[in-house]
Amino acid sequence: MIAFVVLLAFTSCNNQEKIMQAVQNEWESAGTFDEGSFMQTFSECAEFVFVDMQKSSDDCYTLSYEVTSPDILDALKDYQNNITEIPDDEQMNAKITEIIQKSTPKTTTQTVTVYITDNGYQVVFSQGFIDAMYGYSYTYCMDEIHKVLEGN
Repeated sequence: MIAFVVLLAFTSCNNQEKIMQAVQNEWESAGTFDEGSFMQTFSECAEFVFVDMQKSSDDCYTLSYEVTSPDILDALKDYQNNITEIPDDEQMNAKITEIIQKSTPKTTTQTVTVYITDNGYQVVFSQGFIDAMYGYSYTYCMDEIHKVLEGN
């Protein structure tokens, strides 16, 4: 009986490690950016640390992470509102990189859902997770892009 409990605990920990590694691998594979881009700066400044994992159903887990990233939203809005002429890509990249480097880190708890499939793991990052990893500005920037595309 003791051997069964030890085996069950080992299998559970091993499964948790595999799921956490799947999350790490998925994030890293999605975030390959050009050297010197402001997105690369985010990759260097933002981090996520595992907090908890809950089993939602037989093949679905919800993981909680503490996400720490420079909080750039207010500075980004200020930059956007004070542009007097449209900067070129290089100028904009340099300014956003500067904003990231000067911003205060903020930590929030966010979730990631992982489904175990026949082909391995399917990782789904919540909107809040993505927003937090990108300086709490991702949602705002996507909304702004949609406004431009819709002609508003």
